[in-house]
Amino acid sequence: LEHVTSVLVRVAKQEEIQIPETAIHMIARAATGSFRDALGHLEQLVTYGGKDVKLDDVLEVLGVADAELILDAAEAIAERDAKTALNTVQRLADSGRDYVQFMRDLAAHLRHLFVVQTLGEVPESFAVTSEHTDRLNAQAARMSQAEILRAIDLLATAIAAVKDGSE
Repeated sequence: LEHVTSVLVRVAKQEEIQIPETAIHMIARAATGSFRDALGHLEQLVTYGGKDVKLDDVLEVLGVADAELILDAAEAIAERDAKTALNTVQRLADSGRDYVQFMRDLAAHLRHLFVVQTLGEVPESFAVTSEHTDRLNAQAARMSQAEILRAIDLLATAIAAVKDGSE
């Protein structure tokens, strides 16, 4: 992570790209150790918004908007709030995102909650922003491991059903 961060800092300086330090750390984390992925994200950002990179652009390019939807869905599950869950499904439908991919991402998020419960903290690789870290901790504290595993099983069943042509 440190190596990827230092390469991003060096490239940004050489190319005269203005980018917040927070954004560099987000890109490095999202690249999960791959220099090529990190530089690809940086190139994509410059193509997207020019050499003055904004944090909002980074969030958009890295798919953090999707992370918000995942967090909101998990929040609805943790609160047993059917209305919010249905509203989240409506937001998903309106966004045009792939349902199956969303369910896979939600299942991965729930597995993250399980890991957070087991470790007692959020591993650095899980959270994109400090707000996400706070929400992960809060959600992990409100759900039992049995509830999380049941939700993961239900999502797996739903993914299989969609693949078989069900809505």
